[in-house]
Amino acid sequence: MEFAIYKGERPDDISEMGASFIYGRKQRFLVLSKKYYSNTEPEFVGLPPGEWREKSMILRREHEVTHYYTKKFYGSASNNLHDELIADFVGIYEAFGYYEARLFKHFLGIDGTGGGRLSLYTDGLSHNVREAVAEIAGRCADTLETWTKTARFMNMNKTERINYLCETSIKDLANIL
Repeated sequence: MEFAIYKGERPDDISEMGASFIYGRKQRFLVLSKKYYSNTEPEFVGLPPGEWREKSMILRREHEVTHYYTKKFYGSASNNLHDELIADFVGIYEAFGYYEARLFKHFLGIDGTGGGRLSLYTDGLSHNVREAVAEIAGRCADTLETWTKTARFMNMNKTERINYLCETSIKDLANIL
C-alpha cells in the first residue's frame, strides 16, 4: 500500500508519521495511526494513556480533515507553518473542547521539549531565521488561545473559524486581537 501512496517510491522513513492525507482525482482518504499525537507522552497532557490515545486519534483526524478542507476550498493543503497552525488549532480544539497554546508549542517543538515538527518548515534556514519563525509561531499560538475566549470566537461555528484562519495571514494571526 505505501508504494501506491508514495507514487511507487518507497519513502525513506515513515516511522515518525502519524497520518497521511492521500488524494487523487476522485478518491481521497486518510490513514491514521494509533500513536500518541506528535509522539507526546500522556504525562505531558495530564491524561491516562487510554484517554490520551483517544484524544490523539481525534486530534489527528481533525488535523487531517482540516487539511482536506483547505485543499478543497482554498486549493492548498501545504506542508507549511500556516496550514499546520490551522490544522493543529482545529485538532486541539476538537479533541479537548478548548485550545491550549502550550500543546501546539510542544507538538511543534517550539518549547524545546516536543515533537520537533518545526524543523520541517525551517529546514535550510539560518539559525536566526529559525528562531524568528519559532517566535512568530509561538506568538500566533498564544494569540489564538486568547482569541478562543472572545465573544467573536464563541459566535463562530467550526467552518467559520477555519475560513477566518485560512483567510488571515500568519503575520496577522500573531496580532489577531
